[in-house]
Amino acid sequence: MDRYFFTTDGEKGERDRDGEFMDTLNTKAKIEVAWEKGWQVLLDTLNDLSEEDLLKTIKIRGKDHTLLEAIKRQIFHYSYHVGQMVFIGKQIKGEKWQSLRVYLKR
Repeated sequence: MDRYFFTTDGEKGERDRDGEFMDTLNTKAKIEVAWEKGWQVLLDTLNDLSEEDLLKTIKIRGKDHTLLEAIKRQIFHYSYHVGQMVFIGKQIKGEKWQSLRVYLKR
């Protein structure tokens, strides 16, 4: 597993922020694949960490954080984006919107 977050400042030079907003996820199937792939990267990364890793210091935009703090920060960030998606979904669906339910895999 690539553990670049221990040696970089989080921002990737090759990142194409404008390209991230291109309409390439234009079917439900493509969205679901991207969604699952993204969450799998997070889960694989978390599973690869040791307890000692969680207290190591990393930099995010020049500021020191323990990895545990950085994980919490990132999860909050994800929840913000999920909220954006729900808001947009409600706007698109209008009265046809169905409230979300969380199902845990057992």
